[in-house]
Amino acid sequence: MTPLGTDVCEVRVVRAIRAGWWRRSRLVCLPAVALLLLVVGMLSACGPDASQSQAARDRARLDAELARAGAMGIPSSALRPIAEREAAVSRSAGSWGFTSQEASAEYSRLYASVIQTERQDAGLVQQHAQKELATFQQTLTLREAQGFVEASAYQTRYDQLAARFGTARTTDDYGGIAQDAAHNASALLALWPAYQELDILHTAIQSLQSAHIGTNVEKTEYDQDLSAFRTAADAPAYQRLGQVIQGQIMQLVADRTEALPYVGMSQLAKLRGQIDLMTAWGQPAARYQSSYETFVGELGRATTLADYVTLEQGIDQTTSSLAVPLARAQAAHELAQLGKLVNRVNAANPMFAYEYASGNGIGAVQCLFDNPMSWTCNDPPAGDLLSAYQMVAYKAWVLQTNLRALMDNLRDPTAAWLPHQTDLELMRDYGAMRGQVTVVSLREQVARMYEDGKLVYWSYVTTGRVERPSPPGLHYVGYKVTHIIFQPTEPKNSPLKEVPTPIHWAVSYWPNGYYLHEAWWRTTFGPGSNLPHANDGSAWNGGSHGCINLPQSTMGWYFDWVQVGTPVIVY
Repeated sequence: MTPLGTDVCEVRVVRAIRAGWWRRSRLVCLPAVALLLLVVGMLSACGPDASQSQAARDRARLDAELARAGAMGIPSSALRPIAEREAAVSRSAGSWGFTSQEASAEYSRLYASVIQTERQDAGLVQQHAQKELATFQQTLTLREAQGFVEASAYQTRYDQLAARFGTARTTDDYGGIAQDAAHNASALLALWPAYQELDILHTAIQSLQSAHIGTNVEKTEYDQDLSAFRTAADAPAYQRLGQVIQGQIMQLVADRTEALPYVGMSQLAKLRGQIDLMTAWGQPAARYQSSYETFVGELGRATTLADYVTLEQGIDQTTSSLAVPLARAQAAHELAQLGKLVNRVNAANPMFAYEYASGNGIGAVQCLFDNPMSWTCNDPPAGDLLSAYQMVAYKAWVLQTNLRALMDNLRDPTAAWLPHQTDLELMRDYGAMRGQVTVVSLREQVARMYEDGKLVYWSYVTTGRVERPSPPGLHYVGYKVTHIIFQPTEPKNSPLKEVPTPIHWAVSYWPNGYYLHEAWWRTTFGPGSNLPHANDGSAWNGGSHGCINLPQSTMGWYFDWVQVGTPVIVY
């Protein structure tokens, strides 16, 4: 019986094949049979078989894992052999002697190799996350110092990431933290160019208002731009905003011919101010001075829209090209001022400022100045060249401010357990009168904890010995960890011997591995405990290796109290 919907000729063909005599049978529908067989052959030849599809899926899974491993911070040197082998397999797959099944198996083996590499390099992924967090923190610190109110939202994000870091255990945990930290640091870097465009528009509007030219439309646009600036969440958003503002400035020039001279004059005034700063900081500015004088002449001769547009573009390009040299000039100036101050204090007593004269003090800032985009320094770099030099200038200024406070505090007879005037002045200088602040006095060997400007706790401490000084400056609590073992970092033959040391509570205060933590092995804290006070030659007879040691009972309270992101002023 023929099934419904089945062609009679097809049934005959199937029966003939089963009987083995199809070649001898006289089939009335032979042309149809030939056509059917041809179609079946074409479909089987042209369509992908299951093994090809599986190989494609296995390769896609491998590619995704390679990309994820790279984003997690696995070194490219560890992933390159796997990627090269994958490319070779892809070239050979489907060729004579290398089937799709074999390609699929090789992709699976390579995928397992990536997973194994991730597990083996978990420590490297953790270090990568720590570096990305440090860059995020450095850039955030710079934006806060520059007065950007938008930084508060990023501070919240940093606090959340730092809390995640403190509880992270797997490579996935650390990889996600690294990606999120890099994303936020990029947004903070993109904030600056957008702000520069916003500032140009604002200056132009002010110039027009001074000339009694109506700016209602432009003012509305500016207010909208400012609102967008404060809510922009990522780097692309800031980049788009900068482009929008550039267009608004050009539209202002095109629509308001009476505004043309005022826009040009406002931009020239900004350029003039930057040149004056270059000169004041002792850096050559003749090239920019020449451009400025040329622009002044062009502004006096400009009569058409094209003249003004060309002038505006020329001034904008010159101002942009001056940004990095200007930041470098400021950094060099502040670094020179810091050097003079350190030398002056050292001349009075080298022990007053050994931390500032060390590689963790002026040496760290000088290293950043010489290597602005490198991780070779003790201090992590900022995210781009402009921000790096701005950060150098800021850090040099902070160290000057702290060293002056140290010298003032030497003459202060106030008891260690009471608020000190220098503490409060530093907190005001750094805008830290609200919330928690930890202040560490290097010469007193004391830590004082403040909340909303009020002293809430204090403790004697032990800071870094002369050979391994604690980094002075303005730092922030990066993360908190419990029950860890500090491994030796000194060379094997170093006289400053170390042993693996279990630590109950540790609070990161500097990105390059410095902590506030308890020192259960110490019996002496406070004045002089950072200097040699025994003759046994051990590492415990003087200061730490840069960390800030607290008594065990005090550290328990401090660990529970302090929050991630809290300023730590070491002076």
